[in-house]
Amino acid sequence: MFRSLRTKLMLSHLGLVLLAMVVLGAYIVQNMDLFYLETVQARVRNDAAVFTERIAPDLAAGNNDAVRRYLADIGPDVEVRVVATNAAGVIVGTTQPEKSSTLESQGRFWDCQRSSRSGWTG
Repeated sequence: MFRSLRTKLMLSHLGLVLLAMVVLGAYIVQNMDLFYLETVQARVRNDAAVFTERIAPDLAAGNNDAVRRYLADIGPDVEVRVVATNAAGVIVGTTQPEKSSTLESQGRFWDCQRSSRSGWTG
């Protein structure tokens, strides 16, 4: 079937080219995923710093209503759910107040308490 030298060489080179394309494609896809993840993480960290800077004085003063109003006002403009907790880990406000009752049922309330107590800042 593949008796000629030309056909054998062409198929072997074609196989090597295809293998190289698959390996290079996988490498590029993996690096794009890492780049995208790092970009999203950096944006979330920056947003968290802005939110923290804005609501920290109100949280420290115990002005929970101001925190709730601020988070409700920015809620439609942000792509992520922001949840503010006090030092005890109790949820003070969220950007999606209509969904705040589901936080406890999904186990996120415990995570908020744990990260609050451990001093996690993102």
